[in-house]
Amino acid sequence: MPEATMKIKLEGDPGARVGLVAVDKAVYVLNDKYKISQAKIWDTIEKSDFGCTAGGGQNNLGVFEDAGLALTTSTNLNTKQRSVATCPQPTNRRRRSSVLLLDSKASKGMWQIMKFLFTLR
Repeated sequence: MPEATMKIKLEGDPGARVGLVAVDKAVYVLNDKYKISQAKIWDTIEKSDFGCTAGGGQNNLGVFEDAGLALTTSTNLNTKQRSVATCPQPTNRRRRSSVLLLDSKASKGMWQIMKFLFTLR
């Protein structure tokens, strides 16, 4: 009803920010082609989700980043700004150096074990 009073109860953490949108139903009588529904929102999100990481994100913030969504919260959680429509490429590490490092650590450990065993005799 036009000019009718209604009550809305919102619950949340102190200092949390909430955005509300109200659209008069009369707007949709003229043309409901542009009506935003929850299904349309999720369809749009799914189309922009690149699936950069398995399971929808490395962490809770990664879920939004992978979906191409910009998120800013009152607790200072922010998604990274994406400038290109592709997944970020992981940096290539030289495998050989890490394998050599592990081998040297293992051989040092084995040498210390052998040294300890010989001192027990």
